[in-house]
Amino acid sequence: MPHITVKLFEGRDKDTKMKLAKALQAELGRVLACGTEHVTVAVEDQNLEEWGNVYDHDIQGNPNLLLPPSYDWDAEYLSMTGKKRGCC
Repeated sequence: MPHITVKLFEGRDKDTKMKLAKALQAELGRVLACGTEHVTVAVEDQNLEEWGNVYDHDIQGNPNLLLPPSYDWDAEYLSMTGKKRGCC
């Protein structure tokens, strides 16, 4: 009974999220050879500040993370806001 939670920046419409959820459900069912009725998918919007928590707690240093990011969130945040994370 696999469950996937996708955390992403807010702003995508419900139809786009549903397409993503259905594609993930179908692919997981195919790869794991299980019926899609057993696969559940949640999509959680995150704002800029919330993404810092996702990066710190769910990504950085996570021993179960199989595909690490090719970005540095501190550098991305600085580039997007002109500020260092946790500052000012």
